[in-house]
Amino acid sequence: MIDWSLDQLLNNSRIEAVGVSTDDEEIYAHTRAKNTVDFGRRPAELCTDTAAKWPVWQHSRAAAEENWSSFGLC
Repeated sequence: MIDWSLDQLLNNSRIEAVGVSTDDEEIYAHTRAKNTVDFGRRPAELCTDTAAKWPVWQHSRAAAEENWSSFGLC
């Protein structure tokens, strides 16, 4: 299921880069092998059933901004 979504994004000519926010080591390694933006693993406090989405988005955005240059996007 992850590959279906990733392949759709990675093969879309309108999308320059794809990042995945996760706390799962296996998913992290798998998505990195597909050349996604390296967000690192999501902090534990953002991985609970009660974690708000906004802090997760903020973490993802900050991680992406730190890594844009490795993708030649800035």
